Amino acid sequence: MKKYEIIKNFFLGGCIGITLMEICVLIVNILSGKLDEDTINLIKSFSTIFFFGGIIYILIVISITSLKYKDMNSKDKQKVLVKQIRLTSAVIIIFSLVLLFYSLQNNILGVILSMSFIIVFVLWGYGFFIEYARLRKNIVMIKK
Repeated sequence: MKKYEIIKNFFLGGCIGITLMEICVLIVNILSGKLDEDTINLIKSFSTIFFFGGIIYILIVISITSLKYKDMNSKDKQKVLVKQIRLTSAVIIIFSLVLLFYSLQNNILGVILSMSFIIVFVLWGYGFFIEYARLRKNIVMIKK
C-alpha cells in the first residue's frame, strides 16, 4: 500500500468509527429512555452534519471523477464544467436556505457555519466559471 492510501484509509476508518460510535450512543440513549434536551440536540446536529457531509462528499467525488475528462476537447470540457457549475449553484441554494433557517432561529453557530459553506462553494463555483470562460476564449481563438 502506498503512503497516500494508508493515510486515506486511516482517515476514512476514523470517520466511520466516530460515526458508528455516535449512532450507538444515540441508540442507547433512545432505548434507555434518556431523551433529554442534550440528546435531542445531538440527534439534530448529527443529522445535519451527516446530511451536509453527504452532499460535500458527492460533490468531491463528482469533481474528482471529472478529472478523468482532462484529455477531452474544449467543447466536452465545457459541458462537464456547466454540470459542475449547476451542481455547485444548487448546493449554494441549499446552504442559503439553511442560513435562513438558522437566522430565524437565532442560532449564531449555524449562521457562521452556513456562511462559511456558502463562501467556500461560491469560490469553488467561481473557479469553475473562470475555467469555463477560459475554455470559451480558447474556442473563439481557435475559430479565428
